[in-house]
Amino acid sequence: MNILVLNAGSSSLKFQYIQTDENSIEGNADRKLARGGIERIGGEAVITLSGNGETDKRAALLKDHTAAVEYIIAWLQQLFDAGVESEAIVDAVGHRVVHGGERFTRSTLIDDDVLRELRDLIELAPLHNPHNIAGITAAWSALGRATPAVAVFDTAFHHTIPEQAHIYAIPYQFYRRYGV
Repeated sequence: MNILVLNAGSSSLKFQYIQTDENSIEGNADRKLARGGIERIGGEAVITLSGNGETDKRAALLKDHTAAVEYIIAWLQQLFDAGVESEAIVDAVGHRVVHGGERFTRSTLIDDDVLRELRDLIELAPLHNPHNIAGITAAWSALGRATPAVAVFDTAFHHTIPEQAHIYAIPYQFYRRYGV
């Protein structure tokens, strides 16, 4: 199974391309096949791509995150001489999402309902979640909705620590009312 892992920012997109299976997951032995990043999306983007032991830096006009994901997929197809549809080179996509609120306490398969809930959580991470959502919709646009997409939440960690360690030292009513 080949997984494309995306971390979308306001004008950037970082990625890793990983080959794995159940045994590799159990043994923490996934194969990192490629990685890179695209900066300055929305104009002349600066692109860094690493795979097969080589790193390449280049520039290209990329108008949005969808164009950036399409660029990455085309490069992966060329790198691995795939000669196949884009859907075939990527079996699943993992998305970094900063804030999952109290609803998302572990990695979650993304569907329309999950995406709607992520949009409702934007106010908890307004500098990050909108761009993480842009990465999700870009991957759907580039790969199609049939390619499984999973959100991995930074905040999931906080659900494993005791309440007194993850609640801010502010009046408890702010936590109850606003989820702070």
